[in-house]
Amino acid sequence: MSVKTVETTAKAAKKKAFNFGQFYGKYGIFIILAVIFAVAAVAVPGFFSKYNLTNVLLSIACTTVLALGATFVIILGNINIAYGSELAFIGCIACMVDVATGSMPLALLAALAIGLLLGISSVLLMSRLNSGVPGAGVSYEMDAITAVVVGGTSMSGGSGTLFGTIVGAIIVGIINNVQTLMGVDSNMQKIVKGCIIVAAVIIDVVTKNSAKKAR
Repeated sequence: MSVKTVETTAKAAKKKAFNFGQFYGKYGIFIILAVIFAVAAVAVPGFFSKYNLTNVLLSIACTTVLALGATFVIILGNINIAYGSELAFIGCIACMVDVATGSMPLALLAALAIGLLLGISSVLLMSRLNSGVPGAGVSYEMDAITAVVVGGTSMSGGSGTLFGTIVGAIIVGIINNVQTLMGVDSNMQKIVKGCIIVAAVIIDVVTKNSAKKAR
């Protein structure tokens, strides 16, 4: 057997070898979503009801739009922890315009003039609460950042997808819903989200190192 043949065989074996980084990059987030959904459906009473699943989707509306904007910020290697305050501020402005004019389209335009994605998020929040509440956006930045990181965007920047962020927002929404159904304290819920971010960062580092070794 020639040296060239041996080298070709070795390269082929290397390509066929299982690589955690590549596997997780392609399927990891979907496996996590499926496992969390299945466990919640079996272990948490009332989770799989039509009313509750609808509530999960409604609850992630603002988080998803915020997270989509945050994805671009984090991919560029930056981070913004004021999403919640900005959300509440723009929501109050939109609410005042709506009260003064009686026109939701004008309220939407006023919010969009301040910031496109944040504007949409604030109007969604205002419509859900049916009022403008200054403190309503508190903790939304945590959910948005968690959704982005869980969705596969690297905290160090450089990589990430909007589709991954949407899936990440669904995962965060399910986790929040399950904790609420189980009566978990709000402070403990913040700790859980912090642990999720730490775990996602660790997985990101491991997968990147694994992908480098595969090259």
